[in-house]
Amino acid sequence: MKGFFTLILFLCGLQLLHAKDLTDIDVSVSFYSETIYDSRISGAVNESRLRLIPELDYKWLRPYAGVTFSKDLSNGKAPILTENMIAPTAGLQVKALPFLYFFGEARRLYRINNEKRNDSEKELRYGAFAYHYLDLPKNMFNEFYGEIIVVDRVDTKPVTVLWNKLGFRYLPYAWLRPDVYLEGFTRMSPNPGYGPDENELRLGSRLTFLKGFWAAGVSMTYAPVSNVKKGGIDSLLVISREVF
Repeated sequence: MKGFFTLILFLCGLQLLHAKDLTDIDVSVSFYSETIYDSRISGAVNESRLRLIPELDYKWLRPYAGVTFSKDLSNGKAPILTENMIAPTAGLQVKALPFLYFFGEARRLYRINNEKRNDSEKELRYGAFAYHYLDLPKNMFNEFYGEIIVVDRVDTKPVTVLWNKLGFRYLPYAWLRPDVYLEGFTRMSPNPGYGPDENELRLGSRLTFLKGFWAAGVSMTYAPVSNVKKGGIDSLLVISREVF
């Protein structure tokens, strides 16, 4: 990891030297917030992040800095990955392929309403994630997401999350996207702090509103097949302004 960060910092330095002054570098803003109701813990969790992203000549390279906030709304039932905290954050993303990214991120956690752990703690997380959306005939679509991530305050081993949605999308307006889908979800977890090992088949519906770079979506899933909680009903609310 040290070699990775050294290379990226070197390339960022070249960009700064290339610029006539700092005003030559545009800065974008990225915001993402998700609130999940998880029937497994009979409660909800929220994680939100705000990032400032300088636009470099190296389009495959994306350094960022900002703040991350998470809130456990489940009375302590959620994994420690989503404990109550606020964290200044700095990181780097490398776009290896149009759908594949590698990243490294450093955080300084400041815990809120903490009684069991240190009030502050350093955190390093790194790994890779992939996302691909494919339009199919007759308003069908296929959507895939996968990640393999290490969070050192949870475990030195990575957690792997994969999901794939096959669905139908109705497009009544450019700003409104309702869809229904069949989803396969799996989590391979070495530590309960990431959440449990989980394999589910889900039936879902989602409603997405679009306005420029902004998007807001609400979804609900029902899991007729699950090794954790068969018949569980979960919901997700997302608000985002993403620039990549």
